[in-house]
Amino acid sequence: MRYSKDIISRVIDASDINDVVGEHVKLTRRGRNFIGLCPFHQEKTPSFIVSPDKNIYKCFGCGKGGNSVTFIMDFNSFSFSESIEYLAGKYGVDLPKDSKFDQEKDDKRDLLFRALSEAANYYHKLLYTKEGKETLAYFRKRNFDDNTISKFLLGHSPNSSANLYNYLKELNYHDDILVSNGLIYKNDNGKSIDRFRDRAMFPIRDFIGRVVGFGARFMGEDKSQAKYINSPQNEIYDKSRVLFGLFEAKNEIRHKSSTILTEGYADVITMSQAGILNVVASSGTALSTQQLQLLKRFANKIYICYDSDEAGQKAAETAAETALTESFDTKIIVLPQGEDPDSLVKSQGEDAFDFHLRKALNYVEFKLNRIKEKDNLSSPVAITNALKNLLNVVAKIPDEIQHDFYIKDIANRLALSENQLKQAYILKNKLQKDYMQQIESSLSENFEKAFEVVKENESKDGDVLNLKDLFNEEIKLLRTALQSSDNLLHIFEYTDFTTDTLITGTARKLFEIITLNSEEGNILNSILLGDQEQIIKDIFLTLSIESESPSENWYTKMNLERHETDNVKIIKDSIVKLKKRKLKIQIDEVMKQIKQEPDNPHNLQRLSELKRREMELSN
Repeated sequence: MRYSKDIISRVIDASDINDVVGEHVKLTRRGRNFIGLCPFHQEKTPSFIVSPDKNIYKCFGCGKGGNSVTFIMDFNSFSFSESIEYLAGKYGVDLPKDSKFDQEKDDKRDLLFRALSEAANYYHKLLYTKEGKETLAYFRKRNFDDNTISKFLLGHSPNSSANLYNYLKELNYHDDILVSNGLIYKNDNGKSIDRFRDRAMFPIRDFIGRVVGFGARFMGEDKSQAKYINSPQNEIYDKSRVLFGLFEAKNEIRHKSSTILTEGYADVITMSQAGILNVVASSGTALSTQQLQLLKRFANKIYICYDSDEAGQKAAETAAETALTESFDTKIIVLPQGEDPDSLVKSQGEDAFDFHLRKALNYVEFKLNRIKEKDNLSSPVAITNALKNLLNVVAKIPDEIQHDFYIKDIANRLALSENQLKQAYILKNKLQKDYMQQIESSLSENFEKAFEVVKENESKDGDVLNLKDLFNEEIKLLRTALQSSDNLLHIFEYTDFTTDTLITGTARKLFEIITLNSEEGNILNSILLGDQEQIIKDIFLTLSIESESPSENWYTKMNLERHETDNVKIIKDSIVKLKKRKLKIQIDEVMKQIKQEPDNPHNLQRLSELKRREMELSN
């Protein structure tokens, strides 16, 4: 959906940039601004600045910057409309409800999501019809009650090649939208076919509740059909970035400060119905760093509870190693042989699961138990190999303080001598150094590729725009004008300013853009949300982040009076200084001409006139 400028402004004004960014970046106060490590590129020294006064952020390392909307767009890979809707929901801004849409004008991603939502509701309604009775019986057999079925929007896809297609066509969805989001596919004859037919449907939602895809279990007798299929990867569904059940579980995850990670849809649904609400599933895929980064928004402790068979335990081991390298407090729940979370909770209830959760193992204990199942660790070679395997994981944990705790645990469990412990630290340090070199090498390659395609500070029109070219008075004038339309009006009301007053071409270009966006209440947001080139937006963000200045608390602690900024005085002083500077440049040029042509009367007259104007300005 497209939103008016008024709605967009209300959402931006309601959002708190510190709150929005602070969910993902640890911020430290620095004067009136906040500083932290940039979430968009790897850095050891913080160069990411957040300005609460301006409601903007800017990284002086990679150049990323903007307001709350652009941060959500960049961090979550959201479209503009999605970011507006997310922030509106977060800060309680009512958005206009419009069931109608224009296929040509509405954002494609919005249409992809709308069609998936329509499909989920269509499948859910069919579940309670005669056609869906077998699927409903399957859900009943799994002990899913009506509240649970409704909570997870479970449904049934009909055994027909085009029922959903025809339904969505009546709602005016084009074929390209339905193919793009994986609801239909084209056969060899170009005919549109429903992807999901005669299946129990499990809608997959992102963390803000939008349906992004489906998991589907075949209900028929045809053995040639795959028992389970999922939506194909597409521009809004990336299985490495989605966790089943996170939308339903996120509040409980925050409340309990921990996540229980399982493998399948049934695990999540059964446990949720039993009252274990902080559960999500990786849906049979290997746990990814993107999924962990998503979870970290809500809690950084994770309990991994996969199936008790060999495949499940091997997957749990890999998942735990990935979680540790992302700085998670990681535990592994080991269930009795032959059990999975779904079967255990279904047969023995919540208390039985809670018993095993309390006995969850840390990674070292879990890994050594796994090794002992295959090798009794009775030989020096076996112990050495086990030690190397464990240290290889410990070396990748970002927080080095944790390394001592893990190595001490390893030493106790393997009964290492003092000398062996020293050797373990030497090996760990070497592995850590090798790992960091790999990361730095990869980052270096990425930066080189980035700079190959971007010419710094050059616009598409060939204009070279660089803040370093600006004079201090130009910066003050531009910064003041950018703050508000009233300040811009002061420039024209209280002075004889014209664009020729500005000396550099960069300043004149930037002032023109400010003027063109001055009708909006917030000039900077108008520029950031407009169609200006990114280099222009970056320059305005840099211009807006003022140099370090004391916070309000500083004035209070030092018992000092804080004086309000006199914008009119700044404007007047800056313009006078610019005129003086411009006259000085002109005088220097005439003096050079006089040296070259000492007998030229025109140059002498010109010099006299410039000196007179310089005297007037001084007075």
